[in-house]
Amino acid sequence: MKKIMALIVLVGQLALCSGNKVEDSKIKKEDNTTLKWSDNEMITQFYVGYEGGTVDSLTSKQGLRTSLFIYSSVEKKFDMFGSIVYSASAENADSKASPYLEADINIFRPFSFDNDFRYGLIVNSSIGKDGNSTTFSKKFNIGFRLANSPENFFDVFYSRVKDLSSNARMEIRGQLSFGKSVLGGHFVLGGVANFDLDNKSQNDTAKLYIMWSKDLKDIDIFKGFR
Repeated sequence: MKKIMALIVLVGQLALCSGNKVEDSKIKKEDNTTLKWSDNEMITQFYVGYEGGTVDSLTSKQGLRTSLFIYSSVEKKFDMFGSIVYSASAENADSKASPYLEADINIFRPFSFDNDFRYGLIVNSSIGKDGNSTTFSKKFNIGFRLANSPENFFDVFYSRVKDLSSNARMEIRGQLSFGKSVLGGHFVLGGVANFDLDNKSQNDTAKLYIMWSKDLKDIDIFKGFR
């Protein structure tokens, strides 16, 4: 668990050091290795790849991770984004690792929009369901984000989770985009760690993932929806 935690922090630090200066407000795709901040376009991105995770360093789970990501900047007042994610295991499960489907919405309020590096408050609300449960888990996060693009970020959250025996948790996220794919698009490397703060013997979880990323509008099956 400690090794995975260190890797997540490292991923976040690398993400913050990897950005380039943005010269205009549109998405720049010359290097095609990451998304850029955009004030004029809505970003729709598709991801698919592989993840591995642990629950209290004992139960491990590996498998498919896929997501749909939508991002928009609202008149340089705040950034709003959301995603639908299917993963091999829940990020805050109170049982053994199992497949998890989650939808979330986020509001990011940077202290400044004037340059590539942004930092500020972030609020996240999500609903999800794992394969071993008949009920939905609801989660509310508030925290701080450091980012130099919609894909390169490091987040620290205080989390309140409903329907788990442990309610107060801490969540840490980091993600870094890199490389190019022969199929177009690029790759992202990321991690999520979630910890019990109530000392109720609740499971701590951590996972690492690598995914291929491509603009949804550039995938053949979706080109007719432009």
